[in-house]
Amino acid sequence: MGDAASTARSEANRRLPAGLPDVNVGFEVRWLLLLLLVSTLWLAPNQAYALGLRVRATTSLKVEVQERGRRVDIKVRLTNNVNQGVPNSAVRIELTRTDNGERVREAHRLDVEAPLETDELGYVDRALTLADGEYQLHVYFEDTDNYTGSSVTFPIEVERDTILLELDAPRSVHVAQDSAFDLDVRAALPYSTEPLRVSLELGRGTQLVNGSLALSTQELLSPSADGAARARVRASGRERLETRLLGRGWQPLKVSFAGNENFEPAEAESEVFLFFGPELRFTAALLKERDRRGVVLSGELTSADGPLTHSELLVEVWRGTDWGIVAEVDTDALGRFETFVPQEKLPSGEFKLRMAFVPDVGASLRTKPLVLELDASSAAGWAMWLLIGIFATVLGAMGLYFVVDVVKRWWRRDRRRRSVHLTSQRAELLTSERPPDVPPSRSVRLAGRLFDHHTQRPLAKGKLLLVLRGAGRDATAVREAFTDSNGRFELADLEVERYDLWATRLGYMSAYLSVSVPHDGALEYLRFELESVRARVKAIYQWVLESTSPDEDLWGWTTPRELQGEWVGAIEQMVDALHAPPHGKLAARLTELLSDPSPPLSSLLVVTTALLEAVYFSEHLYPETVAEHAQALAERLQKPLQAATRSLLPRRGSATKSRRRAL
Repeated sequence: MGDAASTARSEANRRLPAGLPDVNVGFEVRWLLLLLLVSTLWLAPNQAYALGLRVRATTSLKVEVQERGRRVDIKVRLTNNVNQGVPNSAVRIELTRTDNGERVREAHRLDVEAPLETDELGYVDRALTLADGEYQLHVYFEDTDNYTGSSVTFPIEVERDTILLELDAPRSVHVAQDSAFDLDVRAALPYSTEPLRVSLELGRGTQLVNGSLALSTQELLSPSADGAARARVRASGRERLETRLLGRGWQPLKVSFAGNENFEPAEAESEVFLFFGPELRFTAALLKERDRRGVVLSGELTSADGPLTHSELLVEVWRGTDWGIVAEVDTDALGRFETFVPQEKLPSGEFKLRMAFVPDVGASLRTKPLVLELDASSAAGWAMWLLIGIFATVLGAMGLYFVVDVVKRWWRRDRRRRSVHLTSQRAELLTSERPPDVPPSRSVRLAGRLFDHHTQRPLAKGKLLLVLRGAGRDATAVREAFTDSNGRFELADLEVERYDLWATRLGYMSAYLSVSVPHDGALEYLRFELESVRARVKAIYQWVLESTSPDEDLWGWTTPRELQGEWVGAIEQMVDALHAPPHGKLAARLTELLSDPSPPLSSLLVVTTALLEAVYFSEHLYPETVAEHAQALAERLQKPLQAATRSLLPRRGSATKSRRRAL
């Protein structure tokens, strides 16, 4: 094949004009195109044009707008394709106002100014003051030799913010010579600004006082709901007013803010009562009723300028060294008042009482003291204290009984958890709880929940049987119920009778509770705790192992079959060791024990042992009759071993310890 290709190239060269070299044309063209491509990629975009090609970087515009009332701060940044600022480039900004959601280009166009130039980092900043309305911000960057053009549109809504003015002025002012009071004005602002100036309008008619007050702003940090600190701005100012400039009686106070480019107008109003010559009159009457003993006070608070309405008065009693406040009362719309001071707040026997009025501004007013006497040793008082004592004694006895009952139930429950019942397969109810907020009532309803005693998980598919007391679990049930997925059950509308309430479930030991219907409501919150068959079987053999096996590491792990093999093997070793004299009698006793016609493991017990081992290591649910077989097998395994141990161990002698170790 190589010779054929050479022959073809030679034939093509012979067809070329004379004088041309013998070259491979396709090979040279491919190398020329590759060189052109590498040169084009190697040239930088900002260098001079090469081979007639021009490369420009892409740009993007980022706009940040901060609106503060009618003032709008615009920040624009021009970046290239690697997110670097493009410096010294012209950027044009236009604002177009929109009416009713429609964009109107020509009639409402607002040209900010000539194209702006970016700084060294590519930023352009402008601050504008606009009328209220909705706008569209358009930012343009035209194409250049090195960068492509870009544009962005940003919506702007201009409106003035609102502020909340508060006027803090005293409500009552006792006028005296050269008296004055402070007027505090506060405003809550959404952001910091220059000091605000508000106008004041005080009084009415010919005694109208006008003025102005500058409110200085201050930023405060306050915690928010999420725990972070939030900055809030408050403007405040204080003006001191002389009472001689105002009239007496109720005088209106008004503070107003005219508004500016950032905030809407706002105002706040209040009233102050300026009075002269106050007078406080009252009467006191002793009240000695059976269930109401004390002093009734009534009177009025007036002045030369009218009654002092909705004012606070103090009731003071002399306590030997100083006056103490025992009650407070407010006057009504006519300046009148009436109140009752109970005997518990007053000294026994003879005492002094007076009333006082403390205005917001000015001197206070106090009446002359009255001397009163209130006897606390009446028959009604003694009877009341006797009833209180009896009631407290009854409550104490009930509380003591409750504490003793709780401790007793806890102790019984704890003992039940620690002990192993080898004589019964059924346990009574462990707990019966009743919430303290349920009042006693005659209830004919039984309800509660069924739990696993060890895991404390609710038991679903449990069965509740209600039988007559003493009839037994196998008797005909009066009513029955099943537990839901949360272990809850309910038996309602029961007849008046004494019952046994049985709780059963596959894989668990039965439990019952003797109840009487109707009851006081506690049996509507029953809590049954059933012990599983597996836990009962393990507890039985735990008890056997603790009393027979010296190796604590095997407790809970050795099965009944292994236990049988261990103690039989130990006795056989003892027989071999005791055949030599002088232990012939002991050997004969062991032989007699081993030849018992009812060995510990008969054929039936072998089958039962295999079943119990399945209970140990299987997750299947077994009926509670398995516990009866486990108890019988445990007793058969334990009694011969205990009898052999008592017979073989001598009471004294040097060989005692060695024999015990062998056992």
